[in-house]
Amino acid sequence: MIERFEFGGERWRGFHDKPSPVRPDGTILVFRAGNIPMLSDEWFMADQVVEVFLAFLGGAPYPPFIHWRLAK
Repeated sequence: MIERFEFGGERWRGFHDKPSPVRPDGTILVFRAGNIPMLSDEWFMADQVVEVFLAFLGGAPYPPFIHWRLAK
């Protein structure tokens, strides 16, 4: 899961064009702090997460595979 926060504003969740066939909508991502229900298009591979993080860190545009929607 990739989320983006606007300072003093809204929270956005990343998604992509290839929903996971093995993780249907409603699959729960479990953390020590709680559970997060996910949509099938919100699951990313580790190398994709790294690419998005490095773009953010370097002030570069995000990769074209990631899209954003308001987090619920």
